[in-house]
Formats: sequence, structure tokens, C-alpha cells
Amino acid sequence: MAERTRPIRTQKAGACALCLAQRDLCKSHIIPEFAYKPLYDDDHKMIAFEPSEVDQPWKEQKGFRDRLLCSQCESFLNKSYEDPFNQFWFTRRILDGRPDGEAALLNGIPYAAFKLFHLSVLWRASVCQNPVFGRVDLGPHNDRIRRMLLAGDPGRHTDYPIICAMVTNESRPALNLITSPLRLRYEGHTGYLFTFAGCQWLYYASSHSHPKIELLSLKEDGTLQVFRRDVAEVFRSYRIRTRRGAG
Repeated sequence: MAERTRPIRTQKAGACALCLAQRDLCKSHIIPEFAYKPLYDDDHKMIAFEPSEVDQPWKEQKGFRDRLLCSQCESFLNKSYEDPFNQFWFTRRILDGRPDGEAALLNGIPYAAFKLFHLSVLWRASVCQNPVFGRVDLGPHNDRIRRMLLAGDPGRHTDYPIICAMVTNESRPALNLITSPLRLRYEGHTGYLFTFAGCQWLYYASSHSHPKIELLSLKEDGTLQVFRRDVAEVFRSYRIRTRRGAG
């Protein structure tokens, strides 16, 4: 589910958001294309709708994009972070066979590539002009994350912590659900809630630590607590937050 969108950045040439060089810009996906594949119909179109108007869907040809990156940086993010995540998460079907309990510990995560993939999604959502991602605004964190991506530096687990909840539909991962992100506040910390790849991902962008956030987040040793949320609960909470004007 997503908000209706219209193209904003139409010029082909401009400053690449990652390397900052003046070059021709690609129509870059904010959330990578492979995350949208479970949503496409036989005509390679996905159904989109606003959470408050589920009876008024429309079709989108491709995942939401913006002219953002030059071809070199597009290739760099793809090879360095998107391909490794795709191989680990989708090719290995990492969510299959997850225990039915409320939470489970996921092991063996390639910490650097995995975290930098998620930071790349968060960063692209913040610097793009597509209104679907209008609630995401990292401010001064934009440049720090940009430099982390270029350097291949994932930081510590306390730097931009990531929390994960698997979304299930009749006990199976709901891979065919993507939502526009929400902005959340928790005890003085700003977080952004994304839904894709069968999970809700909560990214925190605060400059100070919090013990509970750190406890639940992805760790340098490749472990991550994976919680479980039913898709109906996701829809309910999304409607409530959007009606309250979250973000």
C-alpha cells in the first residue's frame, strides 16, 4: 500500500546524490526492484492503494523511483549491498521455517553488507523527492550515511540501529506487502518504519543511544531478534497512525 505519486525530478542530468558529481541520472529505485517482484501481476504491474481507501486501488508499472544516482553509483549500490541482501534474504529464503513463536533469533547475518543495504534504502528515501517517502527526513544524518555507504562502513550496532518484525499471513511471510514509511518517536528517538521483503524494518536515526533499542537491534556478531506481526495488525496500526497524522 502506498500513496499516489507523480514524478518530481524530471531532468536527466544533475548532481548524483551519492558521489555528488554532475552526471546523467538514472531512475533509481528507492526500495530495490527485487522486493517488488512478489507484488507484480502477469502484466508486470503491482496493485497500489492508500490505507484509508483500500477499495480504490490503482496499478503501478514499477516500484517507486526518482532520478537520484549516476550509473556508476547505481551499479556500486547494486553490487555492494543489494545483490548480497537479495542472495541472503530471498535466494536462501531466510524467512522460511521461522518458528511460530512471538520472536526468534536469526543468526549468520553478514553484518556489514546487510546493514549497509538497509542504510542505503533509508538514505535514498530521505534524499529523494518522491512523495511516497515524504515522511523520511534524516537532515544532517544524510551526509554521514552517504559517506558510510561510499566507504563500506556499517558503523557499530548502536549507529543507526535496525529492528525487524516478520509480517505473517496465515503463518507465512507476507512478501507481497510494501508500505510507504512512517515516522515514529520513541522516548526522544526518531525512527522510520518501512515494510518490504516480508518484514517491517524500524530504522532509528538518533545521535544518542537507548538500551532497549540496542538490545533489540541487529548486532555486529550477525544476530537479529526477529519478532512476528500478523498482516491484519500491520494494516490496523498503519491506519491508526496515518489518521493521527504520524510523521
